Amino acid sequence: MLALLIIPLLLSGYIVLTQHPTNYYRLHRHDGQLLYMKAATLGLWCFTWTIFFAYLIKWIYPSFHPSCNVYKRTIEFKY
Repeated sequence: MLALLIIPLLLSGYIVLTQHPTNYYRLHRHDGQLLYMKAATLGLWCFTWTIFFAYLIKWIYPSFHPSCNVYKRTIEFKY
């Protein structure tokens, strides 16, 4: 069960490692466990920034509920 929580962090960190030019050129210096730790660290940074921006958007626009807006639109189209 813990692996299901760790895999998205590792995957998002690895995507940042391979797509960002600075990290990509340093990627070949790392191998094994250090590569996993770098991917986990960058994945945790992505998660932290995502939570920060989500709270910032919610603080600026308190009435913003994207899932409710989509639900209201589907009900309006049906009737």
